[in-house]
Amino acid sequence: MKWYAKDVRPFDVFCDDGFLNVADELTAIGAKYESISATTVIPRPLTVSRRVSEVASELREVVMPEIQSAMKEGRCSMTLDMWTNDHKKIAYITATVHYSVLSQYDAIGNLLDSRGILLLEDVNKTLLTDVAYFLEPFKEASGKLEQDKVVTLPLVLMSYTKLKKHLTTDSTDSREVCQLKSRTLKFFQIKLPVEELHKVAAFLWPPFRHVCVLN
Repeated sequence: MKWYAKDVRPFDVFCDDGFLNVADELTAIGAKYESISATTVIPRPLTVSRRVSEVASELREVVMPEIQSAMKEGRCSMTLDMWTNDHKKIAYITATVHYSVLSQYDAIGNLLDSRGILLLEDVNKTLLTDVAYFLEPFKEASGKLEQDKVVTLPLVLMSYTKLKKHLTTDSTDSREVCQLKSRTLKFFQIKLPVEELHKVAAFLWPPFRHVCVLN
């Protein structure tokens, strides 16, 4: 109770895995060496800080080649997130790497199985493949429309038409994919309407002069 009050600790600190690991280690040391002062066992803050930096560097050397390889092969993507600490007013930026679940499915499954974690038991790999295939045209369209060194306005109409055709249900689609296409199409037509500007831009864009005339 004194520790709680003095250091303003949260009441669930004793449930924290890190604290329990430290407590187990100290208990084991006490059982082996009998009574001993905690100050002779627990390292100083500077020592902990240095060790954390060393471990982080060691892990970075192992992880970075894997991430670089995955990015070169198109098996992952990266997103950035920025926020400011409300109390310390310090700005942060983080980069989150998202691995392709489909291409890493077996590796992830083997890793989880080795740890006794059965998170993928209820994951339908066939449906996962269908969803990945469903999202592929959106990824392609985003890549074309997010370019900053070429004109993209004339590409809106073509991308819209291609995606709308992609959202047409087919007899070979599963029930889940049909529902996904139907809901996406409704959102697509409401939130992303084609305007006159997009049509004019496509009509006047020189590379499109070779495109066949549509009815």
